[in-house]
Amino acid sequence: EFFYETVIITSGPGETWTMVAGATGVLDAAGVATTPVWTENPAGTYFTNFYHVPGTGYSASFTNGVDTLPISNSCDADCTAVDISTVPTMGTWGLMILALLTLNFLFLNVIVGRIQTANGSTSEINLFQWNKFSSYPFNSFMFKQAALFVGALVLAATGWTLLTYGTLAMVDIIGTAIAAPIFAYLLHLVAMINSKK
Repeated sequence: EFFYETVIITSGPGETWTMVAGATGVLDAAGVATTPVWTENPAGTYFTNFYHVPGTGYSASFTNGVDTLPISNSCDADCTAVDISTVPTMGTWGLMILALLTLNFLFLNVIVGRIQTANGSTSEINLFQWNKFSSYPFNSFMFKQAALFVGALVLAATGWTLLTYGTLAMVDIIGTAIAAPIFAYLLHLVAMINSKK
């Protein structure tokens, strides 16, 4: 007799998950080592089924090409607990938000720098104070315009996702809620820079 295992991974929609070489104890119903097949249903939720030997268990790593999750489990006849080991990684939304924050930082340094030329000499005056919100560059009109543009992009992307996959993953909703205002502020900074040229 074997234990029947179901592994579920929640990630972005449309990914391809595979088992990394070197797994042990992942078996089919006949007790032969196998490579499990992942099924996506609903979008962004992936599951696979396989068997493992009581008291021995299995150890495997699964990857979507970006993130790798090591998962293991070992059960006795009265097994009630599951031992799952995961490695925290920065997913797609995390990388996007980090990139947007970095771009905002760079544009802030550009927009607050002031170059003054007097009698042939050049001096730089930085009027920006990081610890005071009042010193952050902000134009309410430009930000509203940028927010409307980003909102239109979000609606278009949402419509396309619903038509293509039929559902929205929670990670996409949370990621968009965080990234959209940051992206709108970045566009607003670009507009402010161009308005000063």
